[in-house]
Amino acid sequence: MWLSVTEKGWPAPAELGGKPFRGHHAHKPAGLDLADAALRDDVRTWLGALNDPPVIGADGGVAAHVRRLANRIRTEIGTDPPARAGARTPPPAGTAPMREVDRVLARRAVRVLSPDEGASNRLDRCLAAGLVTEVLAEELCSAWAWGFTEAGTPAAVVSYEAFAPLLATQLAQYLKLLTARPPAGRPPLAVVLTSLGWGNAPTHQNTDLAGALLARGGDCPVRVVFPTGARSAATRLDDLLDDRDVVATVVCSKQPLLDPPDPGGPAVGMRLRGAGADDATILAVGDVAVTEALAAMRLAAPHGVRIGVVALVEPGRLDGATLAAVREALAPPRPAVCVSWVAAHHLAAVYCAVRPAPTAWLGYRERWGATPWDTLAANGLTRWSLLSELRAAGCALPATLLRPPGADPGTLLPTDLSYEVRRL
Repeated sequence: MWLSVTEKGWPAPAELGGKPFRGHHAHKPAGLDLADAALRDDVRTWLGALNDPPVIGADGGVAAHVRRLANRIRTEIGTDPPARAGARTPPPAGTAPMREVDRVLARRAVRVLSPDEGASNRLDRCLAAGLVTEVLAEELCSAWAWGFTEAGTPAAVVSYEAFAPLLATQLAQYLKLLTARPPAGRPPLAVVLTSLGWGNAPTHQNTDLAGALLARGGDCPVRVVFPTGARSAATRLDDLLDDRDVVATVVCSKQPLLDPPDPGGPAVGMRLRGAGADDATILAVGDVAVTEALAAMRLAAPHGVRIGVVALVEPGRLDGATLAAVREALAPPRPAVCVSWVAAHHLAAVYCAVRPAPTAWLGYRERWGATPWDTLAANGLTRWSLLSELRAAGCALPATLLRPPGADPGTLLPTDLSYEVRRL
């Protein structure tokens, strides 16, 4: 067997036209000026050096020194079960939620099936523990996870959203099985979706699997959770892994975000500490949306405008009491806006249930940019977009807070916010 281990984006030159190219930069070649003579020279030079020393001989066959090297290579694949990682420690503020997902999966020795690079999805601890199997085939990863789960072994599929819809058919079939048979006490088939808020190619962003699972929530044993941050991702995933006979989905990010406390429950309320009644409300779904909503709260506070935030962490489990509490927070005539990390229409039923009055719905719209911030701005999901929508809805915000969606966000630290969090 020949095993080649290379950098992401290889083969490619490390630099083209004076700009880094290899690695994650290779995903964004549109930034290169193909009319640049220096760039063309770089490409010619790299292509000329690519076969030096020659891998392919003059006769068109593999060079003799390559064959000799291949004959010396031996790979031993161990069969021992992976060791359990150490106990989880609380993450620092500003931790990427996927870092905490990795900690929990490793601590609980969950077998991880990854149809993409585990390192790219921040699965460092799981990789070190030997828990990750990487196969670039979403359907195969799903089928193997199903097999592990049916055998009583906890398993999770961790995938970018773009590739995750390929899992939908198999997950739908598994949900039919779970619905039709008596409870068997098997661990959940866990699905972790990551990367939507990440600056990446348009092919890497898609929320359709989350929408498909949300749509099945009323009739099938499926749970779809949108943590508010890193600590929330850890506690919610721990809870999901303790469940039985369900498909358990966590939708979270891999870039550092604000990390508000999570007291549990399907909905969480956040408001300025010690303030009176809120002047406006933002209903947020997803960690990126929560961070931007809290940033909007912070920007409005010095102007005497109190913005409350309601995070729907598990929309499919809104019971009567929680629905009533959310309706109260969103009750007219208080201006409100809904913002989600997924396409807004996936949450249409929830939005209509908690806020029948006309309200702006901001969500992912298949737009993208070169950076995470550019992607949020292109989809109208930034703090500036939220403030503009609230002002249009009648919130008395000053004109100084009306800026383009992609305007400089500045630095938002956890210490900049003094707010209280409660379970609704």
